[in-house]
Amino acid sequence: MSTRIKMRTIIYKILVLISIVSLSGCQSNTTPGEKQQSVAGSDSVNVLDEVPGNDSMDTAGTNESSERIEIIMLPSPDEILNEILDGSVKYNSSLVNNLQNENKYLSVKSQALNLGIYLTDLAYININNDKTSAFQYFRIIRELSQKLNIYQPFYGDLFNRIQKNIANQDSMNSIFKEIYYKMLETLDNSKQNDIHAFIVTGALIESLYIPSVSIEKSSDYEVVATKIFEQKFIFNNFYEHLDQYKKEKYIREVMLILGDIRDILNKASIKSNEKVVLHKDKGNFTISGGDEIVVTEQMFKTISKRIKEIRSEIVNSN
Repeated sequence: MSTRIKMRTIIYKILVLISIVSLSGCQSNTTPGEKQQSVAGSDSVNVLDEVPGNDSMDTAGTNESSERIEIIMLPSPDEILNEILDGSVKYNSSLVNNLQNENKYLSVKSQALNLGIYLTDLAYININNDKTSAFQYFRIIRELSQKLNIYQPFYGDLFNRIQKNIANQDSMNSIFKEIYYKMLETLDNSKQNDIHAFIVTGALIESLYIPSVSIEKSSDYEVVATKIFEQKFIFNNFYEHLDQYKKEKYIREVMLILGDIRDILNKASIKSNEKVVLHKDKGNFTISGGDEIVVTEQMFKTISKRIKEIRSEIVNSN
């Protein structure tokens, strides 16, 4: 059964939200590349396996390049989740990564990927106004950030602000955005491009995982299912940007993680309809028609299955 929903303003939002932060050079302080165990029973390629063919990596994990690298800034996890989810999808606290898992993440790569996942979990928790869990996940994010030497976002009275505003959802949303973008800015300034790439990758995976496992049949949640596939514009922008720097080992690892999902998202067909502009009072107007993404039940099952596999590999890695 096909699901045909009009594409919203996400294309235009992405064009506004994406900005480029230029770095004067590239030196990765840590280059995680340890092999991880594949998900038991999965026939898919293990996306956390080390990518072979880079002899420039030394045993200290330092990767130097004279090539200038730019970091692409994407919408934050709460913006993506707010775009996909609607009131028909029930909050399920069991979907987030268990707090106890944090202690088993020992490699820099695993810590960074799962920090991205925990950041998205916090966004999901806060969107649903789960105050108790929100503070616990703030603590986990702080601890993982400290392990990765990302201290700046947690300077000052941040935790006092969280305690004072825990009951204020809007304030917590603002604090979350502050942490997320300051974290990425800190990594950009310190040229830790590998950690930045893994955090964003983990956040993107979790931003699709939560909505995809929240619904069983796309035909019952047509808007949500279609919005999941609308995220292909974000994935394509990120993937195509990374492709410029694929000679870097950690970039190839990120592309390997994202590649399958990107390919599935791009299989959704687009139907073009005539656009109609409707004028309202005081110069306001709305636009109807335009492009539609077409999502079949089988495509939804395929993307859900692959996202679950990749996400499982990440949260069960060490």
